[in-house]
Amino acid sequence: MVSEILSQIPIYIGHAFFSINVFPIILLFSIGIQKRKHFAWRIVLGFLISVCCSAPFSHGLFTYIMQFTLFVFSSYFAYEISWKEALYSVTCAYAVQHISYCVYLILFRPVHGIPVYAPAYIVCAVCIALLLYWFIGRKLPENGHYDVDIRFSMMSFFLIIMLALGLSIAADTMFNAEENNLYYLCKAYDLICCLFVLWEQMDYKNKLNKQREQDLEKQVRLKQKELFRLRQDDVERINLICHDLKKQLEPLKLFSDEEQQKAYYEQVCKTIQSYDSQVETGSKVLDTLLSQKRLVCMKNNIELTCVADGKKMDFISAVDLYTILGNVIDNAIESVLMVSDEEKKVISTSIWTKGNLLLIQIQNYMENEKINFSEGLPVTTKNAHDGHGYGLKSVRKCVEKYNGSMDITAENHMFSLTIIIPVAK
Repeated sequence: MVSEILSQIPIYIGHAFFSINVFPIILLFSIGIQKRKHFAWRIVLGFLISVCCSAPFSHGLFTYIMQFTLFVFSSYFAYEISWKEALYSVTCAYAVQHISYCVYLILFRPVHGIPVYAPAYIVCAVCIALLLYWFIGRKLPENGHYDVDIRFSMMSFFLIIMLALGLSIAADTMFNAEENNLYYLCKAYDLICCLFVLWEQMDYKNKLNKQREQDLEKQVRLKQKELFRLRQDDVERINLICHDLKKQLEPLKLFSDEEQQKAYYEQVCKTIQSYDSQVETGSKVLDTLLSQKRLVCMKNNIELTCVADGKKMDFISAVDLYTILGNVIDNAIESVLMVSDEEKKVISTSIWTKGNLLLIQIQNYMENEKINFSEGLPVTTKNAHDGHGYGLKSVRKCVEKYNGSMDITAENHMFSLTIIIPVAK
């Protein structure tokens, strides 16, 4: 009995050493991923479970699958990610670990496998993990999550890495590393497969980013067409208004009393003012955007107030300006539409400069007293929402592009968003 337990100790140590290899890589490639509460305890517990639950099994494909499953659980348990993202994270870590393993075997050709505490392997694993993180891993997460197409990535991962791992296990079983160079040829093939699939993730993410930029440009073009159509509608409305004003001014001839004429004149002025949507800020792009949004507000009986100095906003591209203000004001309109009190259907927009800082502030009433936040952004649900949260990730990304910051508060039925951007000289 004792001899059997002693014979299993190297296997237990091997499982623990494999976990010690993989876990730091998971942590490294998860830098930038949103963590759950009590993160340190969750990681320690996940590590212990992974080691203890896989220890009773001998080496083989089943052991790899068991440990892989436990690693996925540990990643999901410690980070604010979906199961698919946890699967993606652990698969990346497996690929990096396998690359380190193959490089060590090819370079040093150990006759009796890798010693548990081989200094050369530890140095090799650390260097390769850091290199792959710098060139690939650090570019994958964005806004607390993995910015990739998980379905596409997992298909490529499983097709290539499972093939590589299967071939690796077959090579360990069938070939004698001391006598057969075919063993090292298989390891070289494994290495190339894993490197290819990791590099493919970064390349695919770059393609996704380009696609998003193209979609954004397409959206801007559609908005421009919509604006042109609105302008055409404005011309027709102005013609109708002019006709109506002529009819409304005719009764002035009938009023002999000066007070009556003055009261009627003020009434007509209010009517004219209600149709005046033109905004002049010193920036043509901003003027067009705010004028369009004011027209939308007028159609929905929403008051949009604008105090804006757009003279120093030329350093912000038209696309980024439309993304920032367009999304924020659209969210405000969606929120105000839900407000039952007609007097509170107001959106306040203020844009000004203070020193070398550009400040943008949008405020509006909301139906709920307060809303919940995650990662500094409003959380929305299907059952109840306040119109905020949609597109704000894109807004924050654009703001950070100009080294700016965005702050959001929502309490006492008041939503306030403030953006601060350094003015480019």
